[in-house]
Amino acid sequence: MTQDIIIDGKAYPLRLSMAALEELEEYFSVTNIVAVAARLAKPSALDVVQVLLILLRAGGTVFDKEQLAKSDLSPITALKAIIALFAELTESAGERPGKSQTSPPPPISRNGDISP
Repeated sequence: MTQDIIIDGKAYPLRLSMAALEELEEYFSVTNIVAVAARLAKPSALDVVQVLLILLRAGGTVFDKEQLAKSDLSPITALKAIIALFAELTESAGERPGKSQTSPPPPISRNGDISP
C-alpha cells in the first residue's frame, strides 16, 4: 500500500509494508497492528514524525527529523497521509478474494488538500 505525500513541492511515496508494520510495532512496543492503530488514534508529535520517517523509508526515501522540521510539511498533511494508509489497510483487510482492487488514493498536498 502506498500513498504519496508532497514535501517541499515534491511527491514522495509513503509505503505501509510488512517491514514498516514490524518497525511500527517495535517503535510503539506493541505486538499487533490493532495496537499500532490504537496508538495512532491519539499520536504525539514525536509519534507523527517517527511514523512518517518509517513510512517514507519503506517507500524508498530516507529523511531525518531535521529535514522534516525544515520542510513545508504541515502536521495535518502528515496525519492525513498516515490515516489514509491505515484506512486502506483496514479496507483491504475486509476485502474478499476476487473483489476488485481500488486505485491508490491521490497525493496529499502540503496544505492538506487532496491533489487531483
